[in-house]
Amino acid sequence: MSTTYYSSSRGEFYVGCGVKLYLIRNKKAEHLFNCGDTTTLTQKHQEEKNTDVPYITGIAANTDGQICVTSNNKLVEVFNLQTGKLFSSTRAIKRPTGVQLTSTAVVVSDKSGDVYQYSMDLSTRKYLLGCVSVIQDVRLFAEEKLLITCDRDEKIRISHYPNCYNIHKFLLSHTEFVTAVRPLSRNRIVSIGGDNRLLYWDVEEEAVLSELSVNGRGLSYHSPYLIVYTRTSNLIILTESPDKTSLKVVAEEKLDRDILSVSHSSDAVVVFTSQPRVLWYEFTDGKLGEVTVVEGADLTAMVRITDPVRKKPMEKSFEEYYERKKKRLQEEQLKEESKMLKTVA
Repeated sequence: MSTTYYSSSRGEFYVGCGVKLYLIRNKKAEHLFNCGDTTTLTQKHQEEKNTDVPYITGIAANTDGQICVTSNNKLVEVFNLQTGKLFSSTRAIKRPTGVQLTSTAVVVSDKSGDVYQYSMDLSTRKYLLGCVSVIQDVRLFAEEKLLITCDRDEKIRISHYPNCYNIHKFLLSHTEFVTAVRPLSRNRIVSIGGDNRLLYWDVEEEAVLSELSVNGRGLSYHSPYLIVYTRTSNLIILTESPDKTSLKVVAEEKLDRDILSVSHSSDAVVVFTSQPRVLWYEFTDGKLGEVTVVEGADLTAMVRITDPVRKKPMEKSFEEYYERKKKRLQEEQLKEESKMLKTVA
């Protein structure tokens, strides 16, 4: 797995490959930390460690010089970028699927469908909300007053933060799993899902304003541009219309390798591909310019982790999940119909 992140407050890109976190600066990678290292945990946590090859699954930073990294072995770690040292670490209950960082707290979603808020030193944990399905993405927006989650069962939930028991809205239009969500301008968010649709939402009206047919894998947003990277190796660059009623395609780029992760700023786009390579594109007025291969990052861990013999692709596991779900629903429907016929008889 790989992940990229752009910190707008610091104007810096970060890339996670294997357990290594890199700072991308001037088209070169600078190694910062090794993450997902079980030696940073207590003896109790070390005894519970799993045997998976550890790798970074999520990155989030705040304006105070702290960065939080989650790993597939359930580790949640907060580093101080100014001192270059580990600030705190803990082990999540289940494998994290998303992370957000405020000035005072760490918000982590997990594969069991729960979201927790941790104190910055990770010593205390508060339960925020739970779903009956795997949460795919979590985002804070509206000046951190609302929390968005999306899950495998087609739902986008918007809750008041931090009192997430108070649900603000449900956005229901996707017909398959929702892969990712991003807040855009005020009262507008965008989502992509397994139904090959990109939806542009009016949150307060709970309405889809426009949609685009796209086989999206992930999203990157830095105002005013949204970038969708697809399972067919395309980068699609969009922006909101002036009246905030639709999205406009500005440019599209086809790459020769699978795109694993993308982040962008006002003048650069960083792309992690399956080759594996980290690419730096110049970015002006929504158009991609000169591309440079970023040097200085050890990508050998990427090759080991993406070995197709080791794990099934995420998309395939989703397809199998939905086949099982459809079969179960059909069986339940037949049982209900059978009961009704017996009652009538």
